[in-house]
Amino acid sequence: MKGINQIKNAKGFTLIELLIVVAIIGILAAIAIPQYQTYVGKSDIGSAIGTMNSLKAPVEAYILTEGEWPTTLAQVQGNNPANGTIAFDGAMTLTFTEGSPDIKNKDLVYNRTDDGVWSCDAGDIDDKYLPPLCQAVTP
Repeated sequence: MKGINQIKNAKGFTLIELLIVVAIIGILAAIAIPQYQTYVGKSDIGSAIGTMNSLKAPVEAYILTEGEWPTTLAQVQGNNPANGTIAFDGAMTLTFTEGSPDIKNKDLVYNRTDDGVWSCDAGDIDDKYLPPLCQAVTP
């Protein structure tokens, strides 16, 4: 008789309770992981924009003194960011080499008019990663 009472008074979780907990964790992970990847992408873009904004003044100075665009980052005494490389070809282009898979190998381009007005061109980077400054305007 003592063995039956021990089974009735056993403490712990049932299999169904454990399965419910695992299912809830799975649902939460399915929601959280894409949100986190979007956050990482936005962070990478924000870092890139900050780096490129800090290079606008040295590029302006170079253009004013030399009369042409710089060809290397060293000419404007800048450094490549951790998540990409910057190139100059009549515009300032950052190509992402690291970070979120949704922006890897994509370009963020800063164009400059002859009047010294800068604009952002995000190309095929999804607007959900971009600040309003760089989002495509559709008529």
